Amino acid sequence: MSELVITQKVAPDDPEVIILTLVGNLDTVTSESFAKRVREIIASGWVKLVIDLENVEFVSSSGWGSLIGSLRRTHEAGGDMVLANMKGQVQRVFKMMGFRAVLKAFPTVEEALKHLSSK
Repeated sequence: MSELVITQKVAPDDPEVIILTLVGNLDTVTSESFAKRVREIIASGWVKLVIDLENVEFVSSSGWGSLIGSLRRTHEAGGDMVLANMKGQVQRVFKMMGFRAVLKAFPTVEEALKHLSSK
């Protein structure tokens, strides 16, 4: 069975940014819980998000859809969402499918935070 553990923390140098760290797979089973968590965060007033994917081994089409939908929600709320730390298969699929045109991605959380802090 798929499992996704999501932890969140306020960025150490920017109290307006939330870092969501995902561990596991973002797939058909887990993508709705991820989307729900993002909706709850946005409803609480946080609209700048970094999604740390370092420990995500697999993202299905449902998972990518959930990420894109979450980006749309942050934009509608006047914020932004970026990805960080993609590795292996997740990074290869991201590049192959052309998601760069939609989702901003950075090699590290620090670079992602720098981008959001400049907005």
